[in-house]
Amino acid sequence: MYFPPTEEIRFLRTRLKLSQKELARHAGVSQSIIAKIEKGKVSPSYETVVKIFSALDHLIKHNQLRAKDVMNRKVVTCKEDSLVKQALTKMVKHAFSQMPVVSKDNRVSGYISEEIILRKLSQINNDTKVKEVMEGPMPMLNRETEISIIYKLLEQYPMVAIISESGKLEGIITKTDILKKDILGNQKY
Repeated sequence: MYFPPTEEIRFLRTRLKLSQKELARHAGVSQSIIAKIEKGKVSPSYETVVKIFSALDHLIKHNQLRAKDVMNRKVVTCKEDSLVKQALTKMVKHAFSQMPVVSKDNRVSGYISEEIILRKLSQINNDTKVKEVMEGPMPMLNRETEISIIYKLLEQYPMVAIISESGKLEGIITKTDILKKDILGNQKY
């Protein structure tokens, strides 16, 4: 079984915002052994290393970001019956490259993006409605969905919608939203 170098213990512990005492409690070892390992004053036994990294692994998994931690709650949408030029004006105004499209009853029905508009430019005129060029549906997930699932979906889609149990749009997550967070939920910038 592979473990990172013991020098990583302090890094991971501080990223999880744990004291040495808290990590020791989770790992079932003494606080003093954690301190000695972090200072490089002791070479721990294999059993101790297993306990510490198993505890860190468990804590990282339980601190997994969820959709609710990353989603953008201030969602700008456009209606299916809006004109494409209105949707594009809205995207430019808000500096978005894509936007969810909602039906008359405010349910997510798809999305429109700069890429879609450029690809279908020859089909668009002043009277073209969003529903004629939009794509979708996009993935619709609940707020408790783990970020690891969302990463995979964002490889295929420009965004995912976060919806309530009743189907109401609560937020969206784009690649930019993910890039603003690191794997432990701390702001990168």
